[in-house]
Amino acid sequence: MQENLRNFVNKLHSTDRIDGLNYIDFKDLAALQFDYAKKNKTLYINNPHPYEFAFLTNLMASRDILAQILGCQVNDVHKKFLSLLKDPIKPTLVATGRCQDQVCTGRKIDLGLLPALKFSREDVGPYLTAGIVIAKDPETKKRNISIHRMEIKGNNKLGIRLEPTSHLFQIQNKAETMNQGLEVAVVIGNHPAELLASVSSLDYGADELDIAGAIRGESLELVKCKTVDLEVPAGAEIVIEGFIPHHTKEVEGPFGDFMGYYVEPIPNHLVNVTAITFTKDNPIFQSISAGSLEDCLLLGFAKEVAIYQALVAKGIRVFCVNVSPMVFNCAIAVTKQKDNEPEEVIKTAFENDKWLKYCVVVDEDVNCYDLTDLWWAIATRSTPKNNIIYKEMPGFPRDPYQIHQGKMGIDATVPLDLKHFFRRANP
Repeated sequence: MQENLRNFVNKLHSTDRIDGLNYIDFKDLAALQFDYAKKNKTLYINNPHPYEFAFLTNLMASRDILAQILGCQVNDVHKKFLSLLKDPIKPTLVATGRCQDQVCTGRKIDLGLLPALKFSREDVGPYLTAGIVIAKDPETKKRNISIHRMEIKGNNKLGIRLEPTSHLFQIQNKAETMNQGLEVAVVIGNHPAELLASVSSLDYGADELDIAGAIRGESLELVKCKTVDLEVPAGAEIVIEGFIPHHTKEVEGPFGDFMGYYVEPIPNHLVNVTAITFTKDNPIFQSISAGSLEDCLLLGFAKEVAIYQALVAKGIRVFCVNVSPMVFNCAIAVTKQKDNEPEEVIKTAFENDKWLKYCVVVDEDVNCYDLTDLWWAIATRSTPKNNIIYKEMPGFPRDPYQIHQGKMGIDATVPLDLKHFFRRANP
């Protein structure tokens, strides 16, 4: 049987990367998940009473997990991922899948069965945050997978936020111009390969599930949905089938998003649910807390890959790239070849990630994944008067209060002719 999320979690239980609880009262779960938001440990709860589903969060909160999935060292994850993009493996259709052990349609549909959290005090209601949304272009039939927040609005209705820059937005907009609803499948409880593939930045029309196969090293097994013309990973835990109706929106929000503030209520699209399917043995409900280490690592990984690729193309010797724990900031470690190279590194990073506000360049002896080491380098190797300011570069697009205007780069590298005087005092 192909490895699924449950198999992967069972492997984690033999390590120190996961905390497991047998029981918790559901009313205490939001506070517990909030406590784990800045931890790099996975949290698994077998019984969030009174729900009959297990609960999982923080699966991708650690770069060690990311490296394990990709089969490489932590500093090689971007290089390895780029190599996998060159060798996609197409999925395979199979007759049956564990994700359809139980099937609920018609009056049996009840999204209230899921232990979905109201994460923050002022959230409008419970949200799905780790569901991979699968859809197809209504003309080309090319598949797209991506992650979007979804508000549970009733037993058989979801609100869904489609970012205007997302491929799913383009696909839905095309269906809407054709006066068609868009069929979707929301897959919850995914193997990390599918989760990582879903946040990759591919050209429109490319299939992220091909990349999931490349990460796995084998073709991903898919099964046909019960009520929509789509295919989903056969080994997933939970699948919600339905469609986005055309020319229909409802107010969604407020919701505490990744910046730690509330997104105010706005009209967003809906999903009308036609089926819920899940595995028979204590299905795992997966949740991602907005702004958590897991959220930022997933949100930022494609950005890191793009920056890494652009820098390597310019002949820069990149040691590591990090846009966590907040995706508006970036740290890049390089083996500097000339003293003015950090300026080129900073400019390239800003050009390839419009969201960035700050970029710090350090030497290869600084661990850019360690904030303590990073701040040490800034304090002892940078000169504030030499900070590089770009006043006119655009930033994060959702900026009603004009706080994401301009960018600043910090060169925290040692001048090449002074290396000897800045050697680290280590035992």
